[in-house]
Amino acid sequence: MKKLLSLVSIICLVYSCSSNDETNNDDPTCGAPSNIASSAITTNSATINWSSSETSASYIIEYGETGFGLGNGTSVSSNNTNTTLNGLTSNTAYQVYVRTDCDENGLSSFTGPFNFTTIEQTCASPTDLQAFNITDTSASLIWLSDESSVTFDVEYGVSGFSIGNGTVTTTSNSFIEITGLTPSTPYEFYVRTNCSNANSSDYTGPIILNTVAACTAPFGVDFANLTGCSFDVAWNSNNETAWEVEYGEVGFSLGTGTVIPTSNTMVVLTENIVPSTTYEVYVRSNCGSQGFSAYTDALVVTTNPIDETFFVGDYLIQDVDATVGPGNGTENFASGIVTLSVDPTDPSKRIFFSNVLPIFNNELEEITIQINTDGSISLGVVDPSISCGTGNYILTDAGANNTVITNACLEDNFIVINYLEDPANSCGGPFNSSFSLTKQ
Repeated sequence: MKKLLSLVSIICLVYSCSSNDETNNDDPTCGAPSNIASSAITTNSATINWSSSETSASYIIEYGETGFGLGNGTSVSSNNTNTTLNGLTSNTAYQVYVRTDCDENGLSSFTGPFNFTTIEQTCASPTDLQAFNITDTSASLIWLSDESSVTFDVEYGVSGFSIGNGTVTTTSNSFIEITGLTPSTPYEFYVRTNCSNANSSDYTGPIILNTVAACTAPFGVDFANLTGCSFDVAWNSNNETAWEVEYGEVGFSLGTGTVIPTSNTMVVLTENIVPSTTYEVYVRSNCGSQGFSAYTDALVVTTNPIDETFFVGDYLIQDVDATVGPGNGTENFASGIVTLSVDPTDPSKRIFFSNVLPIFNNELEEITIQINTDGSISLGVVDPSISCGTGNYILTDAGANNTVITNACLEDNFIVINYLEDPANSCGGPFNSSFSLTKQ
């Protein structure tokens, strides 16, 4: 019986030792850490130290509240035989495991767990955190505290940073001015109370603010000299010397429009401007290396209809594709110079006179061209009173085959107009035909 009890005692002793300092390596060539210890335990942090027989190695530390399972904790790495764990909860028991990463020699097994408990927090957090005097590179913070003879940690960074990774400034006052910020940037600020080296409150925050731009936005934006194809935009400024104009059709998203950089307080917008269209225009100051100011509110402008001077004047007319019925040649419009003018009854129409179907009768006909709001061109019905079997031999609009003017403000020197020839099949049609107009 005494032998059995002795054996049980030995087994328990061995088990106890191995569970407190586990050293069974995943790779026996990579030595596991030993002698895990802690120091500088506070309400929300602790420094963990250990020994190692390896040189030029790194270490993986996994920790969590007591009872967590390996693989489910928080992992950090260190190139030294110590690390500080931040963001802990006060008055809480934690366990820590450490293993060695020997690079090409693999990983050791974890040593641990090592147990420690954070200090109970008895230090009151600041309240009523507020920001004021926000500039392009600075901001002032103020808060209230129920503690006396304490210091405060102010931690801040660009919005989205994690506590422990920001910039920390310590002060004995309940206010501070933070400088060295970046213009036009969102920041988050937190404050905590330090009642002693080991007893700090939870952080209060974040308070979120945006630093202003390094220069001011323009004002008094307006337009002038409006046509169907352009308009001027002008603005006032506060001593800035460079600006950026962005515009697009109403509803566009900033960053996707047409951008014009300028050193003048007036620009003429012509690119991507078409008649009878509503645009939004924004202007901002260029602050150089400090970025840009805020945008002005949208300036909304609707361009005029098609200018009456567009598509007017002398043009060379030539057939591109013509049929004129079986066996009757291939010329519908006699080549030569024609003069386009605005239809006095409709400013969206152009008229000219041309010899039509010269193979039949060489008659001079009035030709009407309709410029549609979508930029397409329609040919009015041309009936030279020629019969070819069952009815008049008509030339008319080609529907879906219409030529499209992609920008009615950029008068093309060469335009092809499609039309339908003999749609009533009086002479073997219909035929898809076309002619060109070349600006002279």
